[in-house]
Amino acid sequence: MAYFMNSLIPILVICLFIIPVVAFISQGVQRRNKEERDREEMLDLMRKTAKREEEEGARAQNRLSIYIITG
Repeated sequence: MAYFMNSLIPILVICLFIIPVVAFISQGVQRRNKEERDREEMLDLMRKTAKREEEEGARAQNRLSIYIITG
């Protein structure tokens, strides 16, 4: 009986302590990775928007120059 209890205690420690701690840490890492991906996607979208606005502004400036020259 004592041998059975001595082998059962480490199993209980693993099941009740180590597994939840590892799961909690893993969940935190996944959340942090998701936040990083979301941040990168937002920055990429902002860059694309800024580039598109810059191109549209350049086109408008070109049109204005053409109107002034031909007008």
